[in-house]
Amino acid sequence: MSSKNYSHVNSWKIKELHENQLALNIHEYKSGARPTHWDFLVKVGKEQFNKKTKVLDIGCGCGFLNLLLTNETQMEGSNYTGADYSENAIKLAKENFPGEFYVKSYDELTKEFTNKFDFGVISALTNVLPNGDEALDFLLSLNIPNLILLKMLKTNEQHHCSTYSAYNIATTYRFEHNQGKLDKIILDNGYKVMYNSGNEYLLKK
Repeated sequence: MSSKNYSHVNSWKIKELHENQLALNIHEYKSGARPTHWDFLVKVGKEQFNKKTKVLDIGCGCGFLNLLLTNETQMEGSNYTGADYSENAIKLAKENFPGEFYVKSYDELTKEFTNKFDFGVISALTNVLPNGDEALDFLLSLNIPNLILLKMLKTNEQHHCSTYSAYNIATTYRFEHNQGKLDKIILDNGYKVMYNSGNEYLLKK
């Protein structure tokens, strides 16, 4: 996609998408059929979180990562904050999980808001944006000291953006970062890659 098409950017505001996502996450958790990025997140959390660690989940959706981190690391649920541009997602998150939740698009975040957090989590957010590179560059510019990137779609070809149907409900984006450009964005924003496992990263300032 050579020119950016923003016609589907609001797809993930739809209530039914987040209800389906929460139901799927609960099923995966209870059945043991865990996505690999959960294991990466929990591994980092077990090694580096304590009861006082403050975590910001950017593009948190229904907020399920709160449950995962609270149950499987030392993080207190009250130290988790989720931000998402969907009022429906945040309402669902508040109904199901502890912590603080805010209706905020990623590009509404400021350093004044993010500077109290020890870790930021970005899970598949740039995948569903037509401007994935620019979005990632902005998020890294917020200077959260530790960032966990999950489900980063990558290619050795030029970055690519296509569309697909999420849960057969709404059309959304599938953005794949060029590997070299991704590495450059990380480096230019002053981060070092501490761990990298496939599509998952731990970055530190």
